[in-house]
Amino acid sequence: MSQQGNRPQNVSSNLLFPAENEQLFNLLGKRCVTLATGVVQVYLALPESRGSWTKRCVGVACFVKDNPKRSYFIRVYDVKKCVLIWEQELYNQFKYNTAMPYFHTFATDDCQAGLNFADEREALRFKRTIEDKIRQKQQKKQEKKRQAPSVPVPTPQHMKVADVKPDPSDNMALSKRKQDKGTLKGDKKKDKKKKLTKADISTPTNFQHISHVGWDPNTGFDMTSMDPDLKSLFEQAGISQDLLKDKETSKFIYDFIEKQGGLEAVKKEFKSISG
Repeated sequence: MSQQGNRPQNVSSNLLFPAENEQLFNLLGKRCVTLATGVVQVYLALPESRGSWTKRCVGVACFVKDNPKRSYFIRVYDVKKCVLIWEQELYNQFKYNTAMPYFHTFATDDCQAGLNFADEREALRFKRTIEDKIRQKQQKKQEKKRQAPSVPVPTPQHMKVADVKPDPSDNMALSKRKQDKGTLKGDKKKDKKKKLTKADISTPTNFQHISHVGWDPNTGFDMTSMDPDLKSLFEQAGISQDLLKDKETSKFIYDFIEKQGGLEAVKKEFKSISG
């Protein structure tokens, strides 16, 4: 196989037209390739708004292998304006977390960031691609450690106790250092602030997830690919297929499901009432 055949190819988004995907690939830059792509909202947990998410932008997220910079980036592009609007480089010890199937989080240089995917299939592919790359980098790092030659540490010559003469000033200096260290340690405890964790941040729920409940804003609910439990729930509630196809009625039902915490939360609530 030729070297050209071994090079990774750009991965397109299922939600973009072919022309839009080509336009996106042109934005990546020379010798850059996107290994995973998805339509997202970018959320940030800014220092001034601890405990809540702030929407930063909406665009197409690409997991980019940047060959000129010899690094990997999560970059978000505005395809209509043809600009890069947000990016984060994969640093050492980078951790990619999946709070929800469609909502993924990670730490940036100064705050937590979240990607809210419109399509769960794209979210899953994005997650797997990044985790595979993190795993590969860790394996290479461990391999280098194993191959590194061990440097012998010279053994110090034995010293007789009689050869060491104590200096009275050493005890005074040591005592002063202990006092100073205790003072500094106490001050450090006073100034220490609580670190922001993912547990302090709730997941945004106001984004339309295409494969979440099978709802489309123009055509209503897709009965052919609908979750069986959700279909049964609608039938028991007396909601007809005509209502599910109605634009306004289906949107009202969809908004209700999202406000209740998603499909799983609605099914759980319904079972508790009917049971």
